[in-house]
Amino acid sequence: MRKLGFKNIRLFFFMTILAFLIMGIFFYGIRYVSKIDTTTYDIAEGSIVYNDDFQLIETRDHTKLKRSYDSNYYLTTIEEGLPTKYKIGQSTIVYHKADYKMYLYGVFYQVMNTGEVKKIEKKEEVTRTNSPFFYKISDRKYLWVDKRFTSEDGSIKTKDYLIIELDKQGNATLANNEMNEKTINPIILKGSQYDFDIAHEKLIIGKQEINLKNIIGSSNLYKDPDKTNSDEKEENEDNSNGEGNTNNGGNSSNNGNGNNNQGGNNTGDLNQNYYDEYLKTLVDHFNTLTNNIIDNVENNKNENKPDTIIDLTRWVSLGTIESGVTSIKLNYNVFDPNNEYSTIFITVDTIGEETKKIYLSKENNSYSIRGLQPNKEYTITFGYQLSPSIDPGSMEISDDVVKVKTNKPNYELKFSKITTEQIYFYLKMDTEYQAESGSVTLYSDDVLIQSIPIDIEKAKSGYTASFPYKDLGQIVEIRVENLVFNGHSINLDLSSKYINQ
Repeated sequence: MRKLGFKNIRLFFFMTILAFLIMGIFFYGIRYVSKIDTTTYDIAEGSIVYNDDFQLIETRDHTKLKRSYDSNYYLTTIEEGLPTKYKIGQSTIVYHKADYKMYLYGVFYQVMNTGEVKKIEKKEEVTRTNSPFFYKISDRKYLWVDKRFTSEDGSIKTKDYLIIELDKQGNATLANNEMNEKTINPIILKGSQYDFDIAHEKLIIGKQEINLKNIIGSSNLYKDPDKTNSDEKEENEDNSNGEGNTNNGGNSSNNGNGNNNQGGNNTGDLNQNYYDEYLKTLVDHFNTLTNNIIDNVENNKNENKPDTIIDLTRWVSLGTIESGVTSIKLNYNVFDPNNEYSTIFITVDTIGEETKKIYLSKENNSYSIRGLQPNKEYTITFGYQLSPSIDPGSMEISDDVVKVKTNKPNYELKFSKITTEQIYFYLKMDTEYQAESGSVTLYSDDVLIQSIPIDIEKAKSGYTASFPYKDLGQIVEIRVENLVFNGHSINLDLSSKYINQ
């Protein structure tokens, strides 16, 4: 048998290694693509979306959001009858003033009150309630969801959410649906429960400071003006000492130890100092957090502090909200071991109806508001009142206010068959919104031809019926009319048209 030469063996090994590399790249590509969220999301009309350049895009009907294989999200919509596409970026926020939720798409790093960080990918729903949410989006870019924001000098007042992006000098652009401003001086923004020192990228929670630069790094170059001069002075002193060491370097380079300069030892000292400082910072943060908890326990024994972050004596919290056609389900939590809340309540307001006030049970954690109108916006106020033994002059306190819209009923009406003498239609009612009575009417060129009553029982699961006809016009339309629900007339604006040719 013929032996392989050295060149052939080397070529064989080279081809084998190349094959493994190609396979590795191939499987890595498959794994990367499989992780990309390529779901197409429908975006509600009137929503606000920002791209990477802070350009605000207000969505129209039939707008969709999808992530491409280049990791960027793209928004597609119809403008003047033509499809239009916008590049949004690798992460984006969708906000609608009538929705009690915000929607995050892409990678976000949620910062907890404890300083822990939770990485979020793909789609995330954020409930705009009394609990704030804080996210780092990318280098020097943040999202803050809260019920109010103010600056120390009072020049900034806004609500709901803020997108905050810093330049390397510590100036910040602040944007939401109400504003788009750039600061020229370092500012501290105040929220309902904590503050944000923007220029230093620090979240201030009571006595605790969370250094946000440690999350995925930061290219922020901002320094306090009063520290800059001292830093420059220290740098000049270091340079002066460095020149002296250079002269001595000639002697040290020939000492036979192999150290051609003293920089190696200095680098090791710097690294050691860095880790010592980092460890000291962690210990300081732990001590600060421990002292903060102790202070809150002591302070809350004697006084009521609405803005206290860690309150171990009592608290209330409004959680997620779920909309139905005629109902809204509230999820809430009450911690009251000493029975210090006398009442927990909600009020429900909408245009054209009397305000409803409902008292909630402290032992439960959910309540469904029923008997509401479909496709209608309601303002819900969540509040409480302290016991007179805790606060003799206690008044009802509104802890949170949200706007929620009920769903539109899912009725189905369509033509199913048309013969020379009969027009057949299919009707199905929403199981959550079943009318007591109503009719299906036939129109020809907007002229009423015939009306037949709805079979309510059959309509619950869906049924087919027909109209007899002769000599219809060009536009044939069937409508659902005269609906009655809970004794009240309602209009669902439900119809289907057919062009008779």
